[in-house]
Amino acid sequence: MWGSSPTDVVAGVAPLAGTPAPQVPDAAAIGPGTVGFLVTFALVVVTVLLVRSMVGHLRRVRYGPDAQGSGAQGNDASRSGSGARKDPGPGQNGR
Repeated sequence: MWGSSPTDVVAGVAPLAGTPAPQVPDAAAIGPGTVGFLVTFALVVVTVLLVRSMVGHLRRVRYGPDAQGSGAQGNDASRSGSGARKDPGPGQNGR
């Protein structure tokens, strides 16, 4: 017994302990199951809602040199939510 490898010793003692050898499950039986599907589906739904929200917020962002606005007009225009500019028309000086 002194010259035996550790695996030989374990293989010789295992039947004496009365424990069955571990069973290897079939490869077809291993899978994520229902819980894995539900978690993946929930992540997809949350991602779609997050992207839709982000697109909606990005549509409201004003780009270009006028993005800051000037004084109270810029603040009023951004609060109204209509996105329309409040510039005076032709022939009006805005006074």
